[in-house]
Amino acid sequence: MKVAAWLLILLALLPDPARAGAARAPEENGRLKAACDDALRGVLASGPWSPRDSVSFDWILPVLPRLADSATVEAQALQLRPRGTCTVALRLLEKGRVLRRLTVPVRVRRWDLLPVARRELPRGRVLGPEDLEERWLESTQLADGDLVPLAEALGCRVSRYLLAGRPVPRRMLETLPDVLRGENLTLCVRSGGVTISAAAEALEDGRIGQPLNVRLTETGRRLSVKLVAKGQAEVEVAG
Repeated sequence: MKVAAWLLILLALLPDPARAGAARAPEENGRLKAACDDALRGVLASGPWSPRDSVSFDWILPVLPRLADSATVEAQALQLRPRGTCTVALRLLEKGRVLRRLTVPVRVRRWDLLPVARRELPRGRVLGPEDLEERWLESTQLADGDLVPLAEALGCRVSRYLLAGRPVPRRMLETLPDVLRGENLTLCVRSGGVTISAAAEALEDGRIGQPLNVRLTETGRRLSVKLVAKGQAEVEVAG
């Protein structure tokens, strides 16, 4: 009985192999996780971003297997986007043999210097320096075509009402026509070999090279003319 009791005590003091393996797992998985993270950063460094871009990357790795210290990780970009979700493939190798393949989604967050409304902007307002300011804002959810520099937004007309503090995307901007309704023009009237100038008023917005309806200031007669430059139009009249 005494011998059996001593054997039970000795067995209790010996380390449990299963427990020892479980204790090592976090360390081994931690090494593998760090290798996966490094591989992801390496492939993302070749993405469509310049050093001036302000971006961050977020990803969550799945549960990783326990591998030998000689295991290596290779990464390959499946889809890289300037913002949104990218996809990167990982291969876990040991002595050149692929042990496991992983597909990791990577969320790309991006910030850009965007024009922002200083105050409420009604629809149709022509934007001036008093209306806009630049701020760094997250642009992850914006399409590349919506990003517009402040200098380009100034002088445009907003197509819808904007709240103060909201960014101004390109899709809400309209370039002004070359002539506005009610604007005064100089009209060159050509008849045969004679050319005379007359004052006219634009009856609609117009662009250079396009037909434009005007009204002669002196007689009130309406004509369809061609806008040839800012403030200038011409028309041919049969002699």
